Amino acid sequence: MRYSLPFTDCDMQQVRSMFETNVFGPMTMVQQFIPFLIAGGDGLIVNIGSVVATVPLPFGATYSAAKGALHSFGNTLRVELAPFNIKVTTVITGGVKSNVSAPQHRYQLPSNSLYLPMKEDFLSKRQGNSQKSAMDTDAYARSIVASTIKPSPEPWLWQGKSSYLVWFIDTFWPRSKLYDANMAKRFGLDKFKRVIDLQKKGAKMY
Repeated sequence: MRYSLPFTDCDMQQVRSMFETNVFGPMTMVQQFIPFLIAGGDGLIVNIGSVVATVPLPFGATYSAAKGALHSFGNTLRVELAPFNIKVTTVITGGVKSNVSAPQHRYQLPSNSLYLPMKEDFLSKRQGNSQKSAMDTDAYARSIVASTIKPSPEPWLWQGKSSYLVWFIDTFWPRSKLYDANMAKRFGLDKFKRVIDLQKKGAKMY
């Protein structure tokens, strides 16, 4: 479940619902299945995360927060369950073909949104962005299965469009210097800032 709006426009009830699905749902499932995994002598838990937990993707703060929570959960769970010979892998997913950006899943800026002046950029650059040149769903699934059935699967598995690029940047580059400016330009927030600055200057003249 994804919720794509500027945080200042978010309905907190919808945010809670998203966390219920994306965070508490996997947590509950893990808790229910742990006794069976322990009884079996070993096991593997695979959580589907996202690059948005690493990249500051505009208009997705709450979804990024949910995926970030899932990443942290899996990271700690891996250490806690190691004594029982249970492994935990978190898949950091980039662009993969899905209906996540289908019209029924898209959000409109409310009439009182602070970001209404950049409505066109919001609609054109945020909605459906992940589906451009996205990885085929079957190829994504096959790759995850092939990587996780190994005797010692990786704790972090990067899959999907741009996932390796995100890994490289996150590993070797300063986050704020590269991510912030790039994301602002990519989603039109740099232009929006200039508009706001001009408005402030105009207001001061009067």
